Amino acid sequence: MDKLKAILFDIDDTLFDRAEAQRKWAHLMIQEYREVFKGIEQKVAVNALLKSDRIATEECNRTHSRDAARIGRFKIFLKLLNLSSEPAENITVLYVKSYPQINSPVKGAKSVIEHLAKRFQLGIVSNGFRDVQYQKLESLEIKDLFDCIVLSAEVGVWKPDPRLFLKAISLLERRSEECMYVGNSYEDDILGAKKAGIQTCWFNPVGAPAVQKGYKCQLCSSET
Repeated sequence: MDKLKAILFDIDDTLFDRAEAQRKWAHLMIQEYREVFKGIEQKVAVNALLKSDRIATEECNRTHSRDAARIGRFKIFLKLLNLSSEPAENITVLYVKSYPQINSPVKGAKSVIEHLAKRFQLGIVSNGFRDVQYQKLESLEIKDLFDCIVLSAEVGVWKPDPRLFLKAISLLERRSEECMYVGNSYEDDILGAKKAGIQTCWFNPVGAPAVQKGYKCQLCSSET
C-alpha cells in the first residue's frame, strides 16, 4: 500500500447510481410522453425500464453496439409494456440528452473522490460512450478531479480486457503495481484489473457473490 500512487474508478454503480438515475429519468419520460403511457401505472413503467436497461447493457457488452444500448433499450422497454415501438427513437433522443445530467451519486462518492484527489492521481476506466459518461461526471461535479478518463468506446476494447486498464496506467505514467482499481463488477472490474497487474478494491454494497473464490480486497483485507 505504501507504493500506491494512483486510484482508478469505474463510473456506473461505483460513482454514479445508475438504477436510481434510471428511476428519476423514468418519471421525466412519462411526463414528456403522457399519451404514450396513458393508463400504465408509473411503478410498472419504471420496473420495465430497469429490466430493459439490464437486457440492453448485457447486449451492449456483448456486441459493443451503441444502438443496442440505446434504441434497442427502448424497443425492449416498449415491448415489455405491450406498446408500439414507434416512439423508441424519440425517447432515445430524450434519454441521451437528459439522463446523464441527472445528479445521482452513489452515497459518499463525491466526498471520497475529493479526499483522495489530495493524495493520489485519480483516473476513470469505464465501459461506455463519451457523450453519456463524461456528462455523468460533470453532473456529479467531480470530472475535473480525474487526471485521465479512459472509455471503452474511445479505445476500442471493453472491460475486462486488460488493455483498457493499461491505457489508463500509461496516461498516468505509472507502473501497474502503483495503481489500484475500484469497481462494482467482479468479472469486468476486478478480474480485468487483476489481469493488468493492478491492485483491486471490489465495491460490493449488495453483497453479490464473487465469480471466483479467494479474492482478497487490498483495502479492507476481507476475503470471499
